[in-house]
This record gives sequence, C-alpha cells and structure tokens, in this order.
Amino acid sequence: MKKRALKRFSNLPSSSILILAIVFLTLLLPSCVVNLKPYWFTIPEQVTFTGQEFFLRLDSYVVDRDGTVSKFLLLEGPGEIRDRTYYCKFEEEALGALPIKTFRVRIRAVDNFGAISDTIFQVVVIKSSKVSRIPDLRITTGQDIKVDLKQYLKNEEGMSVEQITNVGILEDGIFSFTANSPGTYQCVFLIKRNGLILGFQLLNIFVYEHLLTLNVSEYNSGPSVEGACVLLFDNSGEKIDEAYTTAEGKVCFNKTPKRVVITKPGHATTVIDFAGPVFPIVLDTTLRRCKFSPTGGNISIDYEILNLSDQRMMPNSEGVYEVDYSSSPVIKVKASAYSETFEISHMYLKLGSTPGAEFFTSPRVYVQGSVLTAEVDLASFCGIVPLFIEAYDANDNRYTLVVPLRITRSWGSLGNYYTVEKPGDFAIKSFTIRQDVRYYSTTSGSLPSPLGAPPGTNLYVEVSWRKWEESTQFGKSPKPVAYRIYRSSDGQNFFPIGIVPSSTNLFRDSSPELFPGRRVWYAVSSVYDFGESPRTVLGSVVPLPMVNITGVQPADNATGVSVKPTFSWKFTGLEALRGKVTYYYDLWLYDTIVDRKYYEAYAGDKSIFTTKSETVSVRFEDFVWKRPSGETISELLVGHPYEWGLELIVAEWRDESNSSISISLNCDYNSKFGAYQIPPERYYLFVTGGN
Repeated sequence: MKKRALKRFSNLPSSSILILAIVFLTLLLPSCVVNLKPYWFTIPEQVTFTGQEFFLRLDSYVVDRDGTVSKFLLLEGPGEIRDRTYYCKFEEEALGALPIKTFRVRIRAVDNFGAISDTIFQVVVIKSSKVSRIPDLRITTGQDIKVDLKQYLKNEEGMSVEQITNVGILEDGIFSFTANSPGTYQCVFLIKRNGLILGFQLLNIFVYEHLLTLNVSEYNSGPSVEGACVLLFDNSGEKIDEAYTTAEGKVCFNKTPKRVVITKPGHATTVIDFAGPVFPIVLDTTLRRCKFSPTGGNISIDYEILNLSDQRMMPNSEGVYEVDYSSSPVIKVKASAYSETFEISHMYLKLGSTPGAEFFTSPRVYVQGSVLTAEVDLASFCGIVPLFIEAYDANDNRYTLVVPLRITRSWGSLGNYYTVEKPGDFAIKSFTIRQDVRYYSTTSGSLPSPLGAPPGTNLYVEVSWRKWEESTQFGKSPKPVAYRIYRSSDGQNFFPIGIVPSSTNLFRDSSPELFPGRRVWYAVSSVYDFGESPRTVLGSVVPLPMVNITGVQPADNATGVSVKPTFSWKFTGLEALRGKVTYYYDLWLYDTIVDRKYYEAYAGDKSIFTTKSETVSVRFEDFVWKRPSGETISELLVGHPYEWGLELIVAEWRDESNSSISISLNCDYNSKFGAYQIPPERYYLFVTGGN
C-alpha cells in the first residue's frame, strides 16, 4: 500500500512536488522556531536623594534578538514605569530614621511575541540635606562682603560645610570676600553628613568696575550709537552727571541715578527710570532714529504687581518688592503707558534682563498698544532681580522702567546637577548680515518679521547646547527649571546675559558689545530650585567682518562682451583669515529686453558653489544656464543687453577647535543660506558684441 502511495506521489509533476514541500515546511516551521526572550544587561546600583526625581531609561539595558520589547512591567519595588522609563521619587519618610536605605526593584520586559524576562537592581536612597539657593552677589571693586551660609544651608546633626575653592574665607559658617579687581568668581561649598558627601552649593560673585554701564545701539543686533548724550538725574530731578557714548556705544558711571536720559540729533529719546536699587548693573539699550521728529515722547508707565492670590504688593522703603517664592511662584503685572506727544505703539515686559525682539531674547511679554497684563514665572530667579517694563511710541521714543524684586526661596532638598553638555555639532554660530534687519513681532509670541532698513549690518551670536533629556546624564539628576547663559570677553570671567526655560536649548545674543574680529566666549549652566550647576564653557567665536566683492568682470556698462563671457571677481574683507574661510556664491543672468526672463547657473544639480580662493574666474560654458521652466541657453544673443550678478555672497569659517562657525552674509536673495531675503547691492549691465 505504501509503495503504491509513493508511486502515485512520484508520478506528480516536479512543480507540484515543490508546492507541496513549501506548504509542508510552512506548516512545520512555526512549531520548530523558538522565540528568544529579551536579554537584560546588568543594571548597576543606582543612587538618588530624597526629594529628587529619578529616571532610568530601560531600553538602554535590554535587547530582543528576534523581536522588539513591547512593554515593561514593574513587579517589585517602589516607583512606576513612565514611557519605557523607570521613575521614582522618595520623600524623607520612606527612610524613617535611616540616613541611607536600599530598595530592591524587579522589572519585567515583554516582547511582541509574548516572551518575558526579568531583571533586578538596587536603588540606594540617601537622605538629602535641606538647602536654599544662594543668591548671586553683584558688587563693585573694593567692596567687602560677608555671607552667613546658615541662611542657605540648614544646620542638621552631623552636617558640615567645606570650602573647596580658593576664593574668600569661610569661618564658622560665615563667608567673607574682598573684591580687589573686576571679574567673576564661583565659590563651591561641599556639603557632608557624617563624612558622606551629599552635594555642593555654588555662590556666584560678579565684580563690576562701575555702578552703571550702558551699551547703546540703534536697534537689536544693530550698529552702536556713538556720541549720544547721556544725562543722569537724582530723585529730586537734579542732574548729577553727563557723558557721551564711545565709538562702541558704551558709557560708564559710578553714580546711582533715579533717571537716565539718552539723546542724539536725528534720533528719538530713550529714558530709563529706576524704581529702586539694582546697582551695579550693565544694560543694553537702544536709541533709534526718529520716525517723525527728534521730539521726546514724555512717556510714563503706571503699574501694579500682584501675588498669586491677586493681592496687590507694595514695595519696601527702598522701592524693592519682597516676594516669597514658596507662597507666590508667579506674580501678576498690570501696566499702562501714556505719552503726551505720540501714540503708544507697543510694550514689553521681561524679568532678569532687558527685553527686545523675540528673535533675540529669552521669553518675554509683548503687546501692541498701551495696556499690558502678564503673569511672570519666578522659578528661574533668586535674590535681587530687575523687572523691566518698556513702552515705545510711534516716533520710536523708548521708556524703560526698572523695578527691583527680591525673590527669597524656601528650604528644599539638595540634589545632583545636570552639567550642561555640548551639542553634537557646533555650539556657537555668529552671523554678520549686510542689512538693517529690525526684528519686530506683529503679535505676542509670533515669529520674527524682519523689515528691511537702510544699508547697514546686523551682528548676533547663536548659542546652543544639549538639553537634559537628550544628554548622557538623563536620570542621574532631576530636570533643570532653566538654563543660564554667560558671556566672556577673555575666556576667564563670565557674566550672565540671559536665562531660558529648560524646554529650549537655544539663545541668541545681540549685545552691542559684540564686534567683528573680537573673540567672545560662551558658557551655560543648569538652574534648579535648590541651586545652580557649574558652568560649561561651550567654546568661543570670532564674528566675521562683512565680505564684499571687487574687480567684477564683465563690469557695469561693459560693451562688446563675448556671447560666452567669463565672469570674475575677488572676495575682499577677510584677508586675515585666508585659507580658513570658505566662500559660497551663485550666478544669475537677466535678459533686460524680455521682462522676467532670467537664468540661473547650474553644475549638475548644484546651484550653490564654493571656493577657498579669494579670486574667482568662471566660464559661461562651464555651466548650464537654466530657467525655472527648464529652458536652457548655450550662448547669449549678439548685440543684446544683459545684467548679471551674484545673489548669494557668503563667507564661512568653521573653527572646530572652538566649536564655532562664523558667517558673513553679504546677500542671499533667494534665502538659500538662511531665513533672510537680502538682495545684492548691485547687478552689472553689459552688452554682447560678436563671437
């Protein structure tokens, strides 16, 4: 019987046998395949502090060799699973009377086929110290200070504080320091309990040479204003000092005025009023050219500050508003601006530094009109902090009111800090742009809307870093509440220039203190409720001077030009960086007889060309001259007028050793290199001759 069955099977066509074999294997193989369970790598012992959020990315410790891990389950121990991350936060009660306690955690990984695998690790929890963030100290040279650290470091049994930096003297919990020269100092205090290191606290000391320094520019990122008259007035309205801005737009005083008035012929007027003591202080401000007439607007601002309970706050006898962060982490500000001459155009409000166009500042409030209402989050701030309320009128007169707040913090748990990491690419980029781009926002929170202005330049620096959640330190510290940005002119002394929320990792610096050819350094720290991390120096950058072109051929109004011309020019302005700079350009031809008929040069699919040579000479026939429709030309018409030009002229210096890029942007009419549409300064008219 079996032989007959085999014989019948052998008589089947070979193609049928193959099909039957495939079906047989398909039915058989699933029962033979073994689903491999997820494989865990060893999770080392984890350490955290009471009051601190702890995160552990589980995907970093598990792999599945024949599938994917679909979910994680917490089987044993404290905490929870959040978005494939183990999360826990321990309060002091979890430790009882113990200074340290270890918890066992068991987590299960489940793959997409249902296979499971468990891992066990330990979480060591250390009882944290109670601290309060130490406010910055801003002083002038020659000033002596004493700080009682017991105000900021809670005295608990077994606690000790040790100074680990060679700045000042610490005796019996009192820190003393004498400022002998301008500069910045970071004092680090190590906190221990019974010999166990719990963490550290920082004290920033900023020593200024002058009580008041003003940097005056025409607009944000614009040129400095030289020769502006700056008058200082006291509380009674009497003039107490007078000076003129330098070529760098700078002026310094060693007096503390109630009012500052800045004027210059052909310009509007800028007035700064100080409602209380915020000195020493460095302010970047603007003195814009007037729109109608050089007439001051006599602007004034009425305001009130309310706490979280909508109760109106009143300043103390010095004019300082005392704010307890624990009871009012947010304040509300209501302000109205008035002008005797011109209508109020718009208003700004910002805490910590002068406001301006959104493109350049950390978050601030902007409204059109003369009434402003806003809530201000205080999470990033501590100590004496200036609140800026500003109003502009239709003539571009500017009025700034500086209101001091003293923000005190309650006791919190000391924790680990995120030490800011550099991004994967360049951390610093400078932009020198040939155009007065004045950055105004049309609505609150809108993107910048640059408006063209008379020829000039913009200069700003863009600073970026790696956010906590994208860093290698994720989970080893809590998430910061903010990042603080510092600038230095010597690479040693870093002064704060801004604070941004932890949701962002970008800051743009448009200070009048930036100049082409002058190197500037940047650093960033992370800010917490309990303190501030050490600064991370991201690098430095030298903003480039403006790149230009000369020796252009065919020159303007040239005649008898070949129907296959050679185009040549020379890049100038950056000779000091010869060999380091890369130049970018494109080429355009316009038929001046046929309206809207133009051609762009292509080499393959490229229309942007680069060179490191300052002198460039290219032949017409080296390119394909193409219209947007795809139409091309192989030569020009005889006896025909054309215009040609470069609609992209950019120089770039990539300084890898300092993690920076410097860009000089002369024109970019088609926004190939950035967000700006900057036309070329000129096109060159020529008429062809014979071949």
